[in-house]
Amino acid sequence: MNNPEEKKYIQATKSEDSSTRIEALYTLNELEYSEIAPLLLHLLSTDPDKDVRAEAAFLLRSLGHQSSLLPTVGPPLLAALTDGDEKVRNNAAETLGFLQYEVATGPLQNLLKADPFWFVRSSAAEALGRLGDPGSIPALLHASSDSELEVQRSAIQALGQFLHDPKIAPFVTSALLDEKKDPLIKAELSSLSYRLGHQSHLYALLALLSETNDYEFMSNVLMILSDLVEKSSLFDLTTDQEGIHSTLQDILHKEPSLHSDIERITQMLPSYFDIS
Repeated sequence: MNNPEEKKYIQATKSEDSSTRIEALYTLNELEYSEIAPLLLHLLSTDPDKDVRAEAAFLLRSLGHQSSLLPTVGPPLLAALTDGDEKVRNNAAETLGFLQYEVATGPLQNLLKADPFWFVRSSAAEALGRLGDPGSIPALLHASSDSELEVQRSAIQALGQFLHDPKIAPFVTSALLDEKKDPLIKAELSSLSYRLGHQSHLYALLALLSETNDYEFMSNVLMILSDLVEKSSLFDLTTDQEGIHSTLQDILHKEPSLHSDIERITQMLPSYFDIS
């Protein structure tokens, strides 16, 4: 039986005001309302307001620990990939990836190829990486040349889930030789190449950091380096950590405001370096 507080917010999901409906959904989710899944699915499928549908698609990812709900939750989310609103499609794509709904692989590939909004294509690429189906590799390779930089990044990051596939190493080698590639894409590719065993490409990544004074670029490349170091259990960073540390010290002198990002990376290195 619903408690009085739950009843209040269940009723609020029927309000004529869309913002009230959204607020009620978030509150019921925080209250761990036992019937939140059917309510979210109902609003995702029927609510006339695009923002309500989008938030319903977003909140469904909180059910990720309840794998038994996937057969019920998955199909409406798949249907939402064709919603007329781009934010609904985006959130549905992200949630399908979080929920590991393997049936979504084909529809997400189609979304990656054809959606007119770059952020939807980017989310589709990320979701395909999470799903980990090697059948997505051709679509991700194609997306690595997308007209939008962020879609390229998402596709290349997703390809990092398939390093053992024979198509990946030749792609990375060829792409790194492309002089037209954006430096940030070069950084992503250098990270993949290092994980593939090409030692020198770590230093190409570090050189990109050393040669720039652009704050946003440094911040983005530090995120790539952080992801690389975080995955270092898959390979040996021991012989390269001095070079990483030296570069991080240089960046710290150039841009002290990046201290917390740099410290997080150094703390993950096999031998901790104190940068304080």
